[in-house]
This record gives sequence, structure tokens and C-alpha cells, in this order.
Amino acid sequence: MSYPDKPLLRAERVRYDYSPGQPVFEDVSLQIAPREILVLLGGSGCGKSTLLRLLAGLNRPSAGYVYFHDAPVERPHPRSALIFQQASLLPWLKVSDNVAYGLNFKHQPRISRAERNVRVTRALSAVGLSSHSKAWPTELSGGPGAAGCTGTGVGTSARTVVRG
Repeated sequence: MSYPDKPLLRAERVRYDYSPGQPVFEDVSLQIAPREILVLLGGSGCGKSTLLRLLAGLNRPSAGYVYFHDAPVERPHPRSALIFQQASLLPWLKVSDNVAYGLNFKHQPRISRAERNVRVTRALSAVGLSSHSKAWPTELSGGPGAAGCTGTGVGTSARTVVRG
């Protein structure tokens, strides 16, 4: 596989052990270029979500290395977003406010209210939820709820979005 752009996210010979000597997976290497979509397929319990947690910096590999913009990933990076596989919208915030929520985190660049509104509008449009912006999370079925979670990552300044 050729990478016309420099990889944004890279894993080299990654291994993860839940307990010493019992790897969930080992010798995993991959590169993800800007705007590239990568899909992990495998049976239940084979380590897909664990690998995503390593790529997002939530867990550290037992061996090997993960790099984001050529810097070692040792913790979550403010330009990276992880969207969990369970719908995790905050029930007391409307969909648009859930999407905007991450824009207020300490490590996110400060933006004006107008720029925040533009990002929220773009994120909701990107995931097909423009017409549900003022809905409560409980008013969304499974698919739109998952799309709302994806919108929370798309709305930030993240350069990479990892969805478990």
C-alpha cells in the first residue's frame, strides 16, 4: 500500500497483554494517512477496541510504539478524538450542545462563539443530523444516536477520529 501523504497515525510492532505473557494481539503495524479510512474487522474479543484505545492514547502498548504526527502517543492528544462504541451523548444536552461540548475542553484551541456554531453546523451536516440539532438524545434511535456521537468528534479540531 502506498501513502501519498505522510502518515498521520502510525503503529509499529504493537503488542498488548491483558496479563503478562498472554498477548491479545502482537506485531501489529499500520499507517493511516490524512483523510484515510481504516476499518478493523474481527471476531468478538480479538482486540479491535483495545487497538483503538492504544491508537487514541488511552492505553499503552505492552510492546511497540504508536505515533501521532511522528510524536510518540503517551496519552490522549488534543488533536485526536475517540468516539466510544456505546452511544454516549449527555442526556441533559441537546444534540447540538453535545457536539459543541468537546470544543470547550482545556486542550482545545479557543474559538469564538461564531466559529463554534459553524463547526457544530458542519459536524451535524457531515453526519446527517442537521434536522435533529435541537433534539434530545432520548429522541434519537440507534443510528442517529451513533451519528450524534460521531459528530462530537467531527466538531473538534481533531486531525484523527477513532471510533470504537
